[in-house]
Amino acid sequence: LGVTAIISYSDGAAVALAKPVTKGVSYAQVLEGPTDTGDGGGISWSNFLARNEGAPVGELHADVVLTGQAKDSVRVTNVGIQRVAPVQPAFSGTYVPIPHQGGQAAYQFKVEMDQANPTLTRVGGGQVFPDFNIALAPGEQTTLAIDFLAARYSYKCALVISYLVGNRAHTIEVKEPNGQPF
Repeated sequence: LGVTAIISYSDGAAVALAKPVTKGVSYAQVLEGPTDTGDGGGISWSNFLARNEGAPVGELHADVVLTGQAKDSVRVTNVGIQRVAPVQPAFSGTYVPIPHQGGQAAYQFKVEMDQANPTLTRVGGGQVFPDFNIALAPGEQTTLAIDFLAARYSYKCALVISYLVGNRAHTIEVKEPNGQPF
């Protein structure tokens, strides 16, 4: 199973940083406007937030592209949430609004991170893994659009994807492209 995570900070309203940013390199980067990918020589939102201890306000959008990469079909049986750091209070240092752009994916999910055991829930149908699963033929791709929602605290997590190739069970942990947790 091939997995690619594409993080879109452009879908959220803003990001918040733990401390005020009023001068220096970080301030210049805020004025320049980080991008989702860091294209054009600028910094990516992911790297900017990691460097400045920040997080999206309210929600983070991730597109997770799954590709069947085996001779046999692949069946994704579960996508879970694993918290990888202690829960922190919401950040209150610097608030940075983000311009919007959008898109649609084959499967749309939301995760309420403020719940004790956050679970991916399919938007529109309410289905959850493992009651819902995805079959991929060799070379076939599909996208999971996931909105991580948080109102009370700041969270760091990774996705844990369980899947079958034939009858063999496998798991893979998914983080942001730069290796940072979501």
